[in-house]
Amino acid sequence: MTKVSKTLIAGAVLLIICLAAGTAWHKQQNGQSLFSYLLNQTRNPQPSGSYITDELADDQIEENLRIDINGQSLTLAVNLSAKKNYVVLPPVTEPVPYRLSGDAVMTNGVTWPITGGGVLLPNSFTRQTMSAGRSLADFFSLWRDVTDQLAPYQAGLTTTLTNKPFSSAEIASAEARLGITLPDFYLNLAHDGRSWQVVKTDRQQPVFRLLAPAELITAADWVEKYVGTPEWKTTRPEEYAQLQKDVVFAVANGEPWIFRGGEYLCEDDRPSVDTGYIDRGEFLSDDTDPFDYYFIGPGYCEDGDTLQFWQALMSRALRDALPEEQFTFVDKNSWVEVTRTGTQPHDTLEGYLQGEWWDAE
Repeated sequence: MTKVSKTLIAGAVLLIICLAAGTAWHKQQNGQSLFSYLLNQTRNPQPSGSYITDELADDQIEENLRIDINGQSLTLAVNLSAKKNYVVLPPVTEPVPYRLSGDAVMTNGVTWPITGGGVLLPNSFTRQTMSAGRSLADFFSLWRDVTDQLAPYQAGLTTTLTNKPFSSAEIASAEARLGITLPDFYLNLAHDGRSWQVVKTDRQQPVFRLLAPAELITAADWVEKYVGTPEWKTTRPEEYAQLQKDVVFAVANGEPWIFRGGEYLCEDDRPSVDTGYIDRGEFLSDDTDPFDYYFIGPGYCEDGDTLQFWQALMSRALRDALPEEQFTFVDKNSWVEVTRTGTQPHDTLEGYLQGEWWDAE
C-alpha cells in the first residue's frame, strides 16, 4: 500500500469519526439525528423577507398554530421530525391586529390549548412617526396623533397639555432659581408655550413629560428624591457637585432628561449644551458619572435644534411605552413566544409574536 493510499484511508476514517461524533452531539442537543435535521432544513428552508418562526419546546411533542392576520389565516406546525418551522408574513405597513390559536401536545400526553394575540407594527413605525414633524413644536401634535392612532388597540396612551402658557416672569424666575439660561430647544419643545405630557393608564410614571419652568429641578435634587441613598452626597461628592449644576427638563418612562453646560463656547460666545439622561441602575451600582450622553461630542450650540436628534429620543420613548407582549415590531424575523397561565390541565398557554428589540436604520 502506497503512502498516498494510507493517507487517503486515514483521512476517510477521520471523516467518518467526525461525522459520527457530530451526529451524536447534534442528536443529544436537539433530540433528532443530523440527517433528520438536514432533511428538515431541506423541507422547511428559512424564507427570505418577513416571516414567523416557531420552535418545539423541550417538553412538547408537537405544536400546531393558526395565526389570523387581517383576514388571512397562516398555519405553523412543529413536531419531533420538524422541530423548527417558518411561515411567511404578509407585508406590514401599518398597525395590524392578529389572533393566535392552536394547541400543544406535551410529553406527558396532555394537550394544552394556545390562545393569544396582539398588534403587528412595521419596525420603522416609531421612527417614521416622529420623523413627520418639521419643528420641535410639532412633537406634541405627533404624540397626540399616534396616541389616537393606537387607541383602538388598547395602547392606553393619552397626550395632554399640563400647564398654562409660560410667562416671561415664570421663565425669569426659573433661570434665577437655577442660575442658568434656559436653552432654546427647551422652550421650542413646548406646545404654544405650554408644557405637555403623554401618560399610560397602567403606569404611574409618564411616558413623556416636558416640565414647566416652575417644575424644573437640578439633577441632584431629582436623584435625591427618586434614586439616591441618604449617604450618596458624601460618598460621591464629585457627582453630587456636577449634578447640582445639571437641570432636569423632561422625564421619559421614568428616565430624567437633563442638560448641562458644554465644554466650549459657541460662535456667539454662549456656552454649548450637552443633553443626556441619568441611568438609575448605573448610578446605584457603578462608581461612574451617572450622566449618559445621547450623542457623541462635547456639546452643541443652537444647531442642537436639529430635528434628527430629537426624533430619535421621541422614537425611543414611544417604543419603550409599547409592551412587547402586546405590540410586535416586525422586521425580518418574528418568533412565537408561549407562556403558561398555570399548571393545571384546564389552564391554557398564552402566545404572542415577539419582534425586533430596536429599530436599526
